[in-house]
Amino acid sequence: MNDQIKTVGLIGCGSVAFQWYKDILKSYFSSSLKFFYDIDPGAALSLAKLCDGESTSLQELIDKSDFIIITTPPDSHYELLLKSIKKGKVVFCEKPFLLSKANTKEIIALQNSQNATVYAGYVRRFFSAPNVAKEFIKTKLLGEILKVEIFEGGRFTWNSNSGYHINNKYGGVLLDTGSHSIDTLLYVLGLDAIPLNFSLLSRQRIPATEPSHVFKAKFTIKYQQNIEGSIFLSRRTSLANKINIYGEMGMMEVPLDLKSMVKITTPYGKSILREKYPIISIDQAFSSQFQHILNESGELLKASRFLNTVALCETLITDSL
Repeated sequence: MNDQIKTVGLIGCGSVAFQWYKDILKSYFSSSLKFFYDIDPGAALSLAKLCDGESTSLQELIDKSDFIIITTPPDSHYELLLKSIKKGKVVFCEKPFLLSKANTKEIIALQNSQNATVYAGYVRRFFSAPNVAKEFIKTKLLGEILKVEIFEGGRFTWNSNSGYHINNKYGGVLLDTGSHSIDTLLYVLGLDAIPLNFSLLSRQRIPATEPSHVFKAKFTIKYQQNIEGSIFLSRRTSLANKINIYGEMGMMEVPLDLKSMVKITTPYGKSILREKYPIISIDQAFSSQFQHILNESGELLKASRFLNTVALCETLITDSL
């Protein structure tokens, strides 16, 4: 695919773009013409200068770009995807991909009608531990999965230019880091690309309305047999940063950070699985993500694989209790 991309456009020139996508553009799109757009023209101009590109209007960027990257706050993704998906284009949208299952289905249908390709940026699919855990789950040595727990927390230190995490109702911890955790869970279990339903059992938030910075909930994954689930997220308190998966024959602990070892406990004892050549940095994971899209099938990041991630986030955040 890389040889076919003559032009690339980046929509959203905030902290994420400067931190991660600047280097991706220089590494993977070095020979492509580059266009940048942001609601803050100064930000677009600054990033364009760093990447030897051009600051443009949104429409000009869409018209000129073969490959479009969207790194804006989540409530803008749907409208930007609708505008960006044109015949034959490739569109990559940062997480959280979309905010409703209905919108996700609509975007997938539009993509198909335009012979375009849409990817979602859930970079933790390229972390080592989730892939080690995913392979072990395939062995069925844990038996039927009965219960899952997600814990992720730490002081919020990200330097957000937009301030979305305090002034945007979609900037809470669930859709921020929590969407990564939820996607990792479904990916590890092999439940990211099959039809599922979810139900919310209980929820606590601090503050009580979004954007919340502490989020606790219990839920059910409705599969062949129901899986009991819980999630605890915090921007204020350090938590274990792991997923616990309980099966009939034991349990598995999967780190949500860059640690590469997975711990397994069964009635016969404890064991540790490790990736031989682990991903050791976020930069390396981002690079693997674009390597997968540009030089491999891109299958792991195709829009159709995120219906369940979006649906579970939607179930947890919707004011239905």
